[in-house]
Amino acid sequence: MADYAGTIQIGNPVDLIFDYLSDVENLPAYFARMTEAHPTGAQEVHTTATLPDGHQVQGDAWWRTDEVHRRVEWGAEDGSGYRGRISLHGHPDGTKVELHLHTPHDEDPDVQAAITDALHSIKSALETSPNGV
Repeated sequence: MADYAGTIQIGNPVDLIFDYLSDVENLPAYFARMTEAHPTGAQEVHTTATLPDGHQVQGDAWWRTDEVHRRVEWGAEDGSGYRGRISLHGHPDGTKVELHLHTPHDEDPDVQAAITDALHSIKSALETSPNGV
């Protein structure tokens, strides 16, 4: 099992970032391997991703948003232990975004790089758009 984390500072207000991240259909915009994500129930999503070897995989996951604590959490429904969360911490200069991921696999530097890439994609999407998204 392995745990990964990353943090980035974004110049947008916490509410705007939370609105963007809590929409499951935005996942493919910031997770490079994810090609589709759609809600299938109140707290359930169906995703499609492309693995590094080019194979596509599909799966179902739970998806929770916590507006009070400004947190988005997800995890595999297959019992594998895969789960993650994004926590937001607003302050006068913008928002600190923390991404945590737990996988049932051994440590992999590519996963840490993917987290860094995801955080930079979130920042880019929010800071370069005229309305923040």
